[in-house]
Formats: sequence, C-alpha cells, structure tokens
Amino acid sequence: MLLNELPVTMLRCLGITILTEGLAGYLLGVRSVRGQAIVLLNNVMTNPLVVSLGVLCTYRFGRAGYWCGLPVLEAAAFAAEAAVYRKNAPCPRDPLLLSAVLNGCSFLTGLVWNLVFT
Repeated sequence: MLLNELPVTMLRCLGITILTEGLAGYLLGVRSVRGQAIVLLNNVMTNPLVVSLGVLCTYRFGRAGYWCGLPVLEAAAFAAEAAVYRKNAPCPRDPLLLSAVLNGCSFLTGLVWNLVFT
C-alpha cells in the first residue's frame, strides 16, 4: 500500500465496520438512536487506530508482522468497546457478548472484503 492510499483505505475500513456493526447491533436488539450512536462512536474510537497500527505493522514487519499483531489489536478493540458497552448499556444483551459478536462480524466482513477485492 502506498502512503497516499492510506486515507481511502481507512475510510473504507471505517465505513464497512460502521455498516456491519450497526446492522449486527440492530439485529441483536440495539435499536434505539442512542444505542446505535454508541456503536457508531465505538467504531470511530477504535477502528482508525486498529487499521493504522495494522498498516504500520505491515510496513515495518511485513505480512507476518501484520498477522502476529492483528490478534493483539483486535483484542484491544474488543476490550475497549466492551468497556464502553458495559458502562452505557445500549441494549439488554451482555456487553461482552455484544462486543464479541459485533467485532467478530466486522472482522469476518473485512477478511471477506480483502479476499474478494484485493
């Protein structure tokens, strides 16, 4: 990836994550405007950092470095989002389960996207 491609890549990743987690959250019972706003803000908080650090790992250590760093980055995003869900309770679901399912959905969507379009 070239440096000038980074902003478009980050926006694409954030957009896909917002759509995926917003839809998955809605299906899991996060139907209020407040709840969807919490899901959206959680993604704005974590996704750019995960994507940019993933790109940095790839740049510095190659694809192997990316795949080694990815579990750490995803676990950190899961923990941060679960903490926000626990404090703000956007739906009647368990906050850890909600964070795990939403992050799992967006992670799998991103994997499929990268396999199909790159």
